[in-house]
Amino acid sequence: MFRRLLALPLLAMLVAARVGAQAPEDDPRAPDRFRVRLDTSKGTIVLLVSRDLAPRGADRFHALVRARYFDDSRFFRVVPGRWAQFGIAGDPRVASAWRARTFPDDPRRASNVQGAVAFAFAEKDGRTTQVFVNLVDNSATLDGQGFAPFAHVIEGLDVVLALNGEYGETSGGGIRAGRQDAMFAEGNVWTDQGFPRLDRLVTATIVSDDPGPSGPLASAVAWYTGTAGRVDDTRARTLLLEAVESRDPLALMWLARSYSRGRMGFDHDPARARATAAEVIGAVEGRAARGEVEAVFLMGTAFDEGLGTPEDPAAAVRWFERAAKAGHTLARHNLGNALSTGRGVTQDASQAVRWWTMAAASGDAVPQLRLGAAYEHGRGVAKNLEEARRWYTEAARRGNIEAQQALARLGSQD
Repeated sequence: MFRRLLALPLLAMLVAARVGAQAPEDDPRAPDRFRVRLDTSKGTIVLLVSRDLAPRGADRFHALVRARYFDDSRFFRVVPGRWAQFGIAGDPRVASAWRARTFPDDPRRASNVQGAVAFAFAEKDGRTTQVFVNLVDNSATLDGQGFAPFAHVIEGLDVVLALNGEYGETSGGGIRAGRQDAMFAEGNVWTDQGFPRLDRLVTATIVSDDPGPSGPLASAVAWYTGTAGRVDDTRARTLLLEAVESRDPLALMWLARSYSRGRMGFDHDPARARATAAEVIGAVEGRAARGEVEAVFLMGTAFDEGLGTPEDPAAAVRWFERAAKAGHTLARHNLGNALSTGRGVTQDASQAVRWWTMAAASGDAVPQLRLGAAYEHGRGVAKNLEEARRWYTEAARRGNIEAQQALARLGSQD
């Protein structure tokens, strides 16, 4: 009995320590890009979080996942054709500890397209822990309200769409409806008694990422795409030639890729591209098989352009998708291109926009240009000239001439 009495204060201390550890005053800076795996009662969902899109939201989500806040919680607000919301901890002590931990708003830099993930809120600077996934393109209704996506579903969108929506707004509802107090007070006891078939979020974990090349090759790619801040083919070419001096197979495959289409200011020389690729395709494929993301992307290029292997657009899409889900910017760019044109995959303009948005958020100028065109003409997303100008401006700032011309054209129409 005495030992049990001693254990009670100890238990109380442990509970207090757990709750306190899960409610920090300030969120540490998150990585610029990271993946989060959500294991649910319906299957696995993988999110790619991009801090460029909404830095405060990314920081808070990273802190919540690391604190295990979402583990054993419920998708309590699933409205088919609109959104799926989660983010009230199953343990009411933990949920209450975070409930008042608001963080300032992020300006919206991406649209609420299908698969985009954003924090819910009721008032300015009032975001805390509740997150929703857009089940459809909600950009026409949510963008103007300030909902700022910080992540996108890159794997398991079918799982998100299959979440149980039979209870709709009745199992807690949104923050603005003011019917969540019982969930905060009783946690899973309340939801499981009243709404037993809600889907569960079992665990949320951060997945390690290896999204791209390193050394001079990484710098070459950054200047080529504009992720360095500006497109500079001359600098990209010099750095690629430096990388090639090491005879690294990935650098040599990039050289083949450059000759294939005349990229980075190299001559358009398909014969030289094929010969260079033939020397290294085996090594690149081996490294791709071991999971090197840059090699996986380059295998997509090989099949897309017939470099070292027969051209096979469907195989190219499979490789690009694999690298895109690992966070590779150019793979996301190329997967968006394939979905836009229907090359090697069923044409889907809205999914093209989704992948281009992720690539554009990393600073790739060409997807920024393509997003501008998508919003200007309403292809795959609701027509929105303000968004079109914003993406054209981002691309133009990186030196994209077509984007500069598009801005001039839109300006003349005002």
